[in-house]
Amino acid sequence: MLETLYPTNEYRNRIAKYYRNRWTENNPTNQYPSGVNPSNYGGQYAVNSLSVCDASFVRIKNINISYDVPLKNNKFIQKLMVYGAVDNVATFTDYDGFDPDASAAGATSVSKVSYNSYPLARTVRFGFNVTF
Repeated sequence: MLETLYPTNEYRNRIAKYYRNRWTENNPTNQYPSGVNPSNYGGQYAVNSLSVCDASFVRIKNINISYDVPLKNNKFIQKLMVYGAVDNVATFTDYDGFDPDASAAGATSVSKVSYNSYPLARTVRFGFNVTF
């Protein structure tokens, strides 16, 4: 959210509601400041109620399932296993950005400034394992 209120890089993602609900002369009752001069309300690196948000979340990270197919008296196949997996299944949050766990400073950083980073990709895999 910080990057959206106080943009420092024009090529990063933006969250539209912070632009649509900015103060303008025609719409003086909007929720967010104009963005024209950030120094008037704390500067672009200010920490205040507009730039800090609740990023609590619950995530279903992985689902894996497999099944060993029973084979009786098969001369060619000794074992057959079928499996499927899904990574990054779902994230439940009220966070306005794409990924509440993202950090522009890296995974080991305490800082959680996201700069509206893209979310993790969902990956789906299916397969089988055959032993002859």
